[in-house]
Amino acid sequence: MNQRILAILNVVLLTYFSTVYVLAQSQAKDGSKIIFADNFAKDTVGTFPPNWISNGEGEITTYKDYPGKWFKMHAEGTYLPVLKRSLSSNFILTFDFIFQTVGNNSHTTEITLFNKPASSNFDSMFPGDKGICIHLEDYIASYLCYNNQNPPLKVSGENRTSILQENKKASVEIRVEQQIRVIVNGTEFLNFPKPFAADDNFNTLRFHMWGSQAEPLISNVEVKTL
Repeated sequence: MNQRILAILNVVLLTYFSTVYVLAQSQAKDGSKIIFADNFAKDTVGTFPPNWISNGEGEITTYKDYPGKWFKMHAEGTYLPVLKRSLSSNFILTFDFIFQTVGNNSHTTEITLFNKPASSNFDSMFPGDKGICIHLEDYIASYLCYNNQNPPLKVSGENRTSILQENKKASVEIRVEQQIRVIVNGTEFLNFPKPFAADDNFNTLRFHMWGSQAEPLISNVEVKTL
């Protein structure tokens, strides 16, 4: 093979790998795997964040012990991030969380992943066609998987362990694959099989405080495909 052919091959290979690199960088920068991300940095303190919807009240705030901005969710409210698209069959939800109580009342925060038809009510106890409810409290983490078909499905479990500390930041990670894993501050508290078809997707994510007087704070919320 003469030098001219080698030179042409080198140019072709260099162009190919440069193109692949640029495409990879572009995909990383445009968030092709990101379904939702919000750290509230651009939002004004005292206002409701524009990338969320709710049937209640809430506001952007700061917290003395931790930097950045936080979204305070008020008790009995239901809060949904506006997702760019439906959740994939495999995805990860991460967020920072500070749970605060009002008096000595209960303080359950529920994260629900569910499939919501256009006509359904997002603040019912078991919304949509099917879903997974994950409850976080100071002394317990629990889950309930359901569908509203005939016959209905209800599968539940719990881990009665100290999960959260009041007024302390917790890093929460919920991984949804064939197994659903709930990890708080690097420790796995729940691990249970997904009771739906492998390719079933959800289209809605919800935070809610059932029967609670808590005012939890969240920040650095991110949902991305795996």
